[in-house]
Amino acid sequence: MKLSPLQLEHSFVAESHVTASREFDSTKPADVRADEIIVATDIKPIGEDRRWEVTLRVQFTPGSGVNTPYFFTLELVGFFRVETSYLEDRVQRLIQTNGPSLLFGIAREVLRNLTAHGPHPPMILPTASFVLDHKSPVQIAESSAEAVPEPARQQ
Repeated sequence: MKLSPLQLEHSFVAESHVTASREFDSTKPADVRADEIIVATDIKPIGEDRRWEVTLRVQFTPGSGVNTPYFFTLELVGFFRVETSYLEDRVQRLIQTNGPSLLFGIAREVLRNLTAHGPHPPMILPTASFVLDHKSPVQIAESSAEAVPEPARQQ
């Protein structure tokens, strides 16, 4: 195993809010589209020693009439360090791509865990890409996958 030049030193959930939908009809497919999941990031350096703070906010609060099991807002904060041997001109791209990606994976598990204790099947976030567009250094590529409830397990 080779270590990544980007290391997560600490992370925490700054906000978590999940509401079970009283109108969810489990006999119909869940209507959770990726374009309704709002993802925002805030990335800032901490001091001069290649440390970064990354905040990731994931929110799903569609309008009425949507057959969804849950509405949610999650905000995670991560503190990262970039290896000193990593090329300086690549550091910003590394943190902007991989920092939110790591936090999004944590958010996926947090949401699944929170909704697993609800009245509807657990919900998982779709896999997303935070690879930067070459035209814009801060643009986040959106996933075309859909967020869907996790399949029920056979007992």
